[in-house]
Amino acid sequence: MNRLLFASACAAFLLLPGSVSADVTKEDTFERTVDLAMTGEVEIETTNGSIEVNTWDRAEVQVVARKKARANSASRAESMLKDIEIHVRELGGKVHIEAELPRSGWFDDSSTSVAFKITIPADAELDAKSQNGAIEVSDLGGSAKLDTQNGAISVRGVHGALKVNSSNGAISARDIHGAIQAETTNGRINADIATANLAEDVSLKTSNGSVELRVDAGIAASVYARTNNGSVSTDFEGGIMGERRRTLEIDLNGGGPRVELRSSNGSIRLRER
Repeated sequence: MNRLLFASACAAFLLLPGSVSADVTKEDTFERTVDLAMTGEVEIETTNGSIEVNTWDRAEVQVVARKKARANSASRAESMLKDIEIHVRELGGKVHIEAELPRSGWFDDSSTSVAFKITIPADAELDAKSQNGAIEVSDLGGSAKLDTQNGAISVRGVHGALKVNSSNGAISARDIHGAIQAETTNGRINADIATANLAEDVSLKTSNGSVELRVDAGIAASVYARTNNGSVSTDFEGGIMGERRRTLEIDLNGGGPRVELRSSNGSIRLRER
C-alpha cells in the first residue's frame, strides 16, 4: 500500500505545471559583410561558442554567427535568443566582432551560445578569443593571436607570426611558415614548421600532454627539449641526450633560432618533416 501511495504521489507531482523541465532550443543566424583593407586587422571575441576563420582574396570581412538559446520553455528560449547581440564595429583599418550573451541566474539551467564562421582578407592580422569553445583558422597570410580557456585550437597554413594559448585543450598547428609560440595547460601540441628558413624563436609548452614538432631536414635551429615525466625522442642524429632521455640539446645544421619544447607530463618528439 505504501508503495502504491508513493507511486501515485510521484505521478501527481510530475503533472504539476513547471515540474518537468522541457529542453527547448531556438536558433537564429546573423549575417553581415563589411569592408576591410587586405592587410587590416580583425578582432573576434565570444564567451560560449566556436570560432572558425577562413580567408579569401576580397577586401571584405564576412560574419556569419549562429545564435542558439536553450531553456525550459519556448517563450524563455525565444526571449534569450533575442537578447543575444552581435556587434560588428569598423574602427579605421580594424574590424571588431563580439558576441554579447545574456546572463543566467544561479538556479537557471538555460544557456546561450554563438558559433562564428568568419571569412577575412588573406593577408589580414587576426586576434581571436573564446572563453568556452574551439578555434579553427586556415590559410592566413598575416599574423594570428588565438586564445581560448576551454577548447581545442587548430591552425593550418599561417605565414605570419603565430601565438596560441589554451587553458584546457589540444593545439594543432600545421603548415606553419613563421614563428610559433604555443602553450596549453591540459592537452597535446602537434606542430609542423613548413620552412627551412626559421627567422625567429619557437616555443611549444604543455603542462599535461605530449609535444610533437616536425621540421624540414634543412632547418638551422638550436633545439632544447625537456619533460619532467616522459621521454624525448628525435629523428635527427647528434646532440646531447640527458639522463633517462628526459632532455635533449641539439643544433640542427649548425644551429640558429632557439626551438624550445617542454612538457611537465608527457613525451616529446622531434621529427623530420
